[in-house]
Amino acid sequence: MKQLTDNDIIEAAGGWDAVTELGDRIENRYLQSDRPIHKWLREKLATAHFLNLHKSKNKKIIDIGTGAGWFPFICKLYGHDCLGTDEGGRPHYDPVYEFLNIPFEHMLVYPNVPMQLDSKYDYITAHRAFFPQRPRSWEKDEWKFFLNDARTYLNNDGGLFLGCNAGFKLDPVYRHLPKDQVSHWGNKELGAWFAPYVIPTNGKEIKQATLYIPFNEIEKLLST
Repeated sequence: MKQLTDNDIIEAAGGWDAVTELGDRIENRYLQSDRPIHKWLREKLATAHFLNLHKSKNKKIIDIGTGAGWFPFICKLYGHDCLGTDEGGRPHYDPVYEFLNIPFEHMLVYPNVPMQLDSKYDYITAHRAFFPQRPRSWEKDEWKFFLNDARTYLNNDGGLFLGCNAGFKLDPVYRHLPKDQVSHWGNKELGAWFAPYVIPTNGKEIKQATLYIPFNEIEKLLST
């Protein structure tokens, strides 16, 4: 299948007028007519193309903190099964999942708490995620718990694609420190720990400090 464009996604969702009418009506900024919808779509498309979803079929994916659901929708268009997870019961988001006809489950990720998923996946993804800032920026032990838990739900040829918001910006422990004393994830130590898995952006739509950790590399992280 050819690579989709952001305009292809909007057309597949029902066209610009249908998308923005819903976004304006429910005040969802990821679909509103005066918001950068194309920016969000290009980010999610960059993930899909990084994972070669346009060159494969029938992958099983779970998207943590799916937000407006554009990534599961793109996965569906490429012929994959992607479950979106986030906080449910939100009037700005629930109508979007119905509009895009994507599977969604209420699920939040907390430190040192197993995710309790019911199957295995080829990829576990996150975009602009806040979960490793809950209730503060995670330390290495909390990340290790998450990675160890996540690998039990990954197929052997799968991996973790983790685009998380900057932990140092909101955490009172880190936000006032000079940049050379913090990492994107908060603790300076995490910068060196995650460095081998940071995706080079090269001017593409993937955010800086986004990680891709193959299944067979998780054990190496856990042992360091």
